[in-house]
Amino acid sequence: MWREDVVGTNAPGTALATGRPVQVVGPEHFTRPVQAYSCAAAPVRDLATGRVLGVLDVTGGAPAASGVMLSLVRASAAAVERELARLGRTDPDGRPTPEAHPGLQALAPAPSLRLPGAPAQRLSLRHAELLVLLAESPGGSTADELAVLLAPGALSDVTVRAEISRLRRVVGPLLDAGHPYRLALPLRTDVAEVRALLASDDVVSAVDAYRGPLLPRSIAPGVERLRDELEADVRSAVLRSTDRDVVERWTARREGADDHAAWMRLVRLSPPGSAAHARARGRLALLDRTLR
Repeated sequence: MWREDVVGTNAPGTALATGRPVQVVGPEHFTRPVQAYSCAAAPVRDLATGRVLGVLDVTGGAPAASGVMLSLVRASAAAVERELARLGRTDPDGRPTPEAHPGLQALAPAPSLRLPGAPAQRLSLRHAELLVLLAESPGGSTADELAVLLAPGALSDVTVRAEISRLRRVVGPLLDAGHPYRLALPLRTDVAEVRALLASDDVVSAVDAYRGPLLPRSIAPGVERLRDELEADVRSAVLRSTDRDVVERWTARREGADDHAAWMRLVRLSPPGSAAHARARGRLALLDRTLR
């Protein structure tokens, strides 16, 4: 009913079309009968896949036009996403159940994989690299393509096939038996979770979910590119944010501790005379002296 291509500009329809939170105030509506109302809406996503499941919307009079309402809707949508993720891991009585889909934790020095019905298992760096790269290529990758992505000087096809064979013994049916090499089942990754949170403008949760660089010990070119891209995406969202708490969380992390632009952002967002403002100015002065 509220699809943008059917009734024109409106918050739920536009949020559904763009995948981003949006607020539409009175006359901004395309359809005249609803121009007396304002609305604020935010998409609700599957945190594992990033797929938009629906939209949370508040429509009403003047209160719906306030900036507070948009923040409330965004926070509520994020809470719904987290609850849906939790319910996906419990049975009707609320007891924990095995994960319906395999899950990969790669934003940590010690990567791990959880297969349905089994406890999490530690992965070797090479196996984690392969799973990350295959998760990023749902259409599959040839041995030649994986060779280039896995090693700076490229590997031989024979070496890649041997690595895949060893991985298959660890992950079993998760890996498709055919060619090109691909995953046979959906794989939930913490990388995809961070991307989904960024896409829904839930920067606070994205910073929390970004526990560290992707496979920090890896020197595989394909992984290094993904690592740099993800950190850049998180940092960019932090620097755009008007939420002081988001920036403080970033500067408290190793990745943000020496981020000059982030400390500058914190100075602008903190009330003059506050402890946060003084701390940010002090850290900027220290960084300036260090960089001279």
